[in-house]
Amino acid sequence: MTVDPGFDTVLQNLVEAVTHHVEEEETKVLPGMRSNLSVQRRNELGDAFAAARKQHLGEQPGVLTRDELSQQAWQ
Repeated sequence: MTVDPGFDTVLQNLVEAVTHHVEEEETKVLPGMRSNLSVQRRNELGDAFAAARKQHLGEQPGVLTRDELSQQAWQ
């Protein structure tokens, strides 16, 4: 398999973007939600997230193989 010469650059840009997103979520978004939303509302959002995750990833997302995850990503 031939790898495009720009692949490493694109991959590095992706890693940096995801890292930035995660850092922003952990340092700004989630603390802001914690301090500005009621416990009830946070629980509602948590339940909605869990339901969406279950719908898209199934009951046990941790037991999927890499191929199964790849197939879901491309659906």
